[in-house]
Amino acid sequence: MIQKFKKLLLLISVFSAHTIYAQTTSISGTVTDSSDSMSLPGVNVLEKGTMNGAVTDFDGNYTIEVSNENAVLQFSFIGYSEQEISVSGQTTINVSLQQSS
Repeated sequence: MIQKFKKLLLLISVFSAHTIYAQTTSISGTVTDSSDSMSLPGVNVLEKGTMNGAVTDFDGNYTIEVSNENAVLQFSFIGYSEQEISVSGQTTINVSLQQSS
């Protein structure tokens, strides 16, 4: 009886581990300059408090997998003010960065 219980517990553990790792959210969007709406290639997009990040492509587009829907994204680029945006369950976040003075 104890052997069957151990096997059942192991089986439950294996299947529950899969669901724990599958709880990520994909966020995508475009980063532009606030003054002329031109796309910004090479902007760093970082999930705050982690090493998880992405960089915008030539057209200013990015995609990042975040650990949960309450994550905060940090957008930074040389010559522009850093911006933080809470994901709050969104799957598309377009950002307009302002030039720093």
